[in-house]
Amino acid sequence: MKNGKLRLYAVALVLALASAFCSPALAEPSLKETMDNIVTRFYADMDQEALSSLTHDSVLTLITEEEQEVLSTKYWFLNVNVPVVVSVIRNVDQPVGPFWLGQGVATPCRRPT
Repeated sequence: MKNGKLRLYAVALVLALASAFCSPALAEPSLKETMDNIVTRFYADMDQEALSSLTHDSVLTLITEEEQEVLSTKYWFLNVNVPVVVSVIRNVDQPVGPFWLGQGVATPCRRPT
């Protein structure tokens, strides 16, 4: 009987330790990790000419949906405890707006006239 309980405790301990060590791997990547991974991948996969010719659209095709999610939710964020309206103001001369506007993260509104 004691051997059975001892084995049960040993198995429980091993499972607890295994889950504790596996948990960080399941965590969402940070903004820093995401940016580091993107830049490292770009430098490893592209020469200087390819890097210089990157456009807004080409970058969006080269980063994963997970990376886009991190960039759109972790670059700027607010913790609030009441309902709020947040306005994103950008220069009208900026030809392409932030990719995350209108993708469920934020709702674009029209510029006041």
